[in-house]
Formats: sequence, structure tokens, C-alpha cells
Amino acid sequence: MNLTIRPFVRGQDEATWVDITNRAWREDEDFTPETVEELKRWDDAPWVGVRTRLIAEVDGVPVAGVTAETDKTMTDRKGFLFGPDVVPEHRRKGIGTALARPALASLQTAGMEVAETSSYDSEVANSFLESLGFRVVRRFCRMRRSLTDLPAGIGEARDAEVVTLGRTDEDIGIMCQLRNEAFKEHFNFAPDTVDNWKYIVKAWDERGRIGFITVARVAGALSDRGRGGQPAGYLMYGVDPKGNEYLKKKRGGLWDIGVLKQFRGRGVAKRLMIDAMDHLRREGMEEAQLGVDETNVTNAMKLYERLGFAVDRRRLVWNKDLAGFDAPSQSA
Repeated sequence: MNLTIRPFVRGQDEATWVDITNRAWREDEDFTPETVEELKRWDDAPWVGVRTRLIAEVDGVPVAGVTAETDKTMTDRKGFLFGPDVVPEHRRKGIGTALARPALASLQTAGMEVAETSSYDSEVANSFLESLGFRVVRRFCRMRRSLTDLPAGIGEARDAEVVTLGRTDEDIGIMCQLRNEAFKEHFNFAPDTVDNWKYIVKAWDERGRIGFITVARVAGALSDRGRGGQPAGYLMYGVDPKGNEYLKKKRGGLWDIGVLKQFRGRGVAKRLMIDAMDHLRREGMEEAQLGVDETNVTNAMKLYERLGFAVDRRRLVWNKDLAGFDAPSQSA
């Protein structure tokens, strides 16, 4: 086997990269095939610092890829590893390890002290990451529930006013400010910017995602927008029609929720989520899903269980200390 690892060439390798990704993930129950346009859409994300993409070829044929990148919004020296993604017929041949090592070296060269990656909880993935010196630092889970019957009378803040924001800089700024305040105690927190979220929302719209941002306002001072009530929390939710069509599902997602610390325990999150699930049901969705850090500071998992969500799948977050990492030689 003649294995070669080479850099991804922007403007030349996009179709090759997408082909590798789709072949590597096509057996996953939740995977929706990527397109070249979608790959390019994230190429210039404003939060990306240094990005390295590598392609592995066997006898001149591309069979695997990996991405390593830094995040300009984070103050700690942590970089991120995505992949390696190896096509099924070339797994368990050492290709993933051969790709991961130079990718980790690129993070080390960029001044990172820790590398972070994530994987679905499986014996194969766990064994591979442990062999590279990664250790589990966090557990996330995906939760789902049917939208047939929605909860009511479980302490939701009925006196809160739920309003839908638009796509203006002012509206996105309100959401961004709420998110930064609500998440500042959470794992991997880094302050968001309006420009970052404008980029994300634009990407949603271009991909065809139907996304909504709602804010709960509770009794208090008038906002500078002239609406009664103080913003206490927000929720981003919606539908991915492309994914639903491919997976033959009628599924909506509760993508991101945050409540300001001083308003927690007053049913604000319940109100936002119940209103969103009712909206999704009226749009023809049959189930809703969300993701949660199992040990976050707000104990959100208990709230979601009370709302009828159950764990469907787990994803592990892994860290590797790059201090003293033995980078591969250039010939690798």
C-alpha cells in the first residue's frame, strides 16, 4: 500500500473532499450527504483562525480526510480536530492515525496546547482516540420526543411574552447578547459576535434551513425597542427540509436555548420550548430533537426529561494535551 498524505488544495479538491465525507458517513443513521456548495459555504467563517485540511491517498486514490483548526474567539489555547474520515474499504489500515498525527502537529505549530475532538460513543471510535492519547472530558447526548402530545401546566412561564426576532443586525444582536450572558459559565464558552451569527443565519438560509429565533420577555422595564418586558431568554429552532427529505423524517430541532441566570427556575425555558414544539407541530413535524451537555451548570437534562425528551444517542468530547507531542517527520 502506497500511502501519501497531502494538503487540501482550495479551488481544486472540494469535490474530492465531499466524496470522501459522504462515503465515510453514508452508513450513519443521521447523515445527510454534503455538497460542494455547502463545503464552500463554511470556508470563510469569521471565527476560524488557522485551518489545515489533509487528504490521504492510497496508490494515488483519495480515501480519507481530516481537518484541524483554531477558533479566533477562544482565549484558551485549544484547537479542534474534525475526523479523520476514512472510507469503509480502507479502515483499520492505520490511515486514520497517519492523518491525525500531522493534523495534531499543525495545531501544535499554531500554538495550541490542547486538541479537542468528538465522536459518537462506540467501541471502535473510543479505542482509536485512546490510542492517540485522547481522554474523555465531556459527554453530550441527543434527545428526542414525539410531538403528538405536548406538555402543559408543568410550570411554564405563562406570563412571559414570546416574540419572534427577524434577521436584522439589531435582532441578531439581542440574541447574541442573551447567549453570551446565559452561557458564560458553560463548557467551551467563547463570546459570540453579531458578525458570527449573521454568517451562521445566512448559511442556514442558503442551505434551505427554516430557522426561527424567539425571545421570552418578562415583566420589567421597557426595552429600547419599545416592547414591554425584559428579555430573559432565547431559543433557536427550526426544520432542515433537505435532511428530512433524505432521511424520510418529519423532524424539527431545538437548536440552542439560553436563559439569563436571574430568570432561571421561573419556567422561561419551558415556555420557549413548548411554544416552539407547538409551532413545529403546526408545521407538520412529528418529532423534535435537541442536544445537551449532560453535566452543564443548569442541569438542563432534567428539564428536558420533564418535557418528555429521552436520550437517543451519546457523543463524547475528547481532549489531548499537545505538550511534548511527538510530531511526525515531514516524510510522514
